[in-house]
Amino acid sequence: MEDTDKPNKAGAPSLFKEEYTQQMLDYFSPYMVSTTKEIVGSQGSTREVPKEIPSLEKFGWKIQHCTATLYNWAHQVDEDGNLLHPDFLAAYSLCKEVAKHYYKDIGARGIGGSPTINLIMKNEHDYKDKSEVENTIKGGFLSNLSKLADEAEKGNVPLDDEE
Repeated sequence: MEDTDKPNKAGAPSLFKEEYTQQMLDYFSPYMVSTTKEIVGSQGSTREVPKEIPSLEKFGWKIQHCTATLYNWAHQVDEDGNLLHPDFLAAYSLCKEVAKHYYKDIGARGIGGSPTINLIMKNEHDYKDKSEVENTIKGGFLSNLSKLADEAEKGNVPLDDEE
């Protein structure tokens, strides 16, 4: 049986083709080398601009499948829990990292729109804004707990079981 003839759990034949693995790597490979290109202005000056944005969506469109299908192929397992397409999962994971690096790189170079890059990194690549908050309690928790316990022993603080 060819891979395209194997039924999936719903019974329809899988549309996965082994060549999709190499096609995805080929699609993303220019971005593994460089995320930008130089353009020459009308006055002869050059400036660096981002290359076209790499995405799993665009690759999916190229092979006429949606990103949910790409994800399913990458994570699909057989009855024993073994990956059906381990090479595709490796390529899929690498290409997600390439896309993430693209945004980090053009953002760090200051040549991409920062609000857009922030939004994409948060929604597509699980990045979060990080805030650190420092709370200080006078005397500290253990000191206050010790004082409360002393007062309870003296009978000055009602305990839950004394109601």
